[in-house]
Amino acid sequence: MILTNRLFKRKLPDREAKSIYIFCEGAKREYQYFDYFKELDSRINVEIYKLHPEEDNSPLGLLKIAQKCIDANNLHNPHPKYSFQHNDEVWIVIDIDKDKKNTRTPQIHTIIHECNKRADWFGSTNMSRQLNQ
Repeated sequence: MILTNRLFKRKLPDREAKSIYIFCEGAKREYQYFDYFKELDSRINVEIYKLHPEEDNSPLGLLKIAQKCIDANNLHNPHPKYSFQHNDEVWIVIDIDKDKKNTRTPQIHTIIHECNKRADWFGSTNMSRQLNQ
């Protein structure tokens, strides 16, 4: 039986790779924690923002950094650091430990509110659930 020559046709991928952008408080330890996930799946590009020592690592400071790095079409930010696409995600990762003056809780609530405004920004449900306990 003679088989006919079949031409190989390359198909485009069914699903594009997604990027996950992580903004965390620590400049060293937290960065190392999330760096582990970079190589786990080739379909997911994990970008961890490397916080510089002079940057504000408070919860609201991280929110502002994330907005600056992601938000485009803004007069104040015509060239964001990351090229955010449909299906990408932003995660703002912070400790929810209470401080002595209780200044973090209102900041965390602001982050929850801002994340809830956007379908592609995450972390708010776990934070709000733990804050209310």
